[in-house]
Amino acid sequence: MPTNPYGRHDAPIVTVDVVIFTLDAGELKVVVARRPREPDMGVEGLIGGWVHTNEDETLEATVERVLRVKAGLENVFVEQLETVSSATRHPEGWSLSVVYMAILPVDELQPAFDLGCILRPAETPGRLAMDHEKIVGIALRRLRGKGAYSTIPMEFLPDEFSMPQLQSAYESVMGEKLDQSSFRRRMIERELIVETGRREVTSTGRKAELYRANEKNKGTFDRSLRR
Repeated sequence: MPTNPYGRHDAPIVTVDVVIFTLDAGELKVVVARRPREPDMGVEGLIGGWVHTNEDETLEATVERVLRVKAGLENVFVEQLETVSSATRHPEGWSLSVVYMAILPVDELQPAFDLGCILRPAETPGRLAMDHEKIVGIALRRLRGKGAYSTIPMEFLPDEFSMPQLQSAYESVMGEKLDQSSFRRRMIERELIVETGRREVTSTGRKAELYRANEKNKGTFDRSLRR
């Protein structure tokens, strides 16, 4: 009987990890939960899990199941970012994880909080399980890179928002301050937002005009937003 010249081939451990970003009191944060099992049991980590080959037809199905079971979240739009892998990242064997990113307004995360999930600052999440700090860094760089030239920061906001809320979202995502008058002008000139005709009373007692995203022009725009 012929022998395998390449030695033993063990199946790798295949998992998914989801970096869920939100804005909490104007600060960019990420959803984490304490791990119920080893490795790093009890340590905070990203929402993730193993691929179940007996029930998950695709990786996206795995993500849907993991988000539903571990964070109580359904119908979440996710974007695949990267695959991280190593022979040493998991003590049980050669491991790879397919990383996804999701963006949700904080008001939509109550089901996750009910299941024990918490928020940590995206820039300084503290010690996370395994290589999850590295994964958060990967996702944060991608988010900030895309936030500079897209309407992605609007995904953090409710359907209707004020101009200060919109600018705050962009500043939090991009990690920098933007000129108020230039920001307002570019948002309106590029028809990225439309007026709703409604106003809300702010904490100072003033009335702020409310806007919504212009679905027709959702997508990308040039990088001159920074100027």
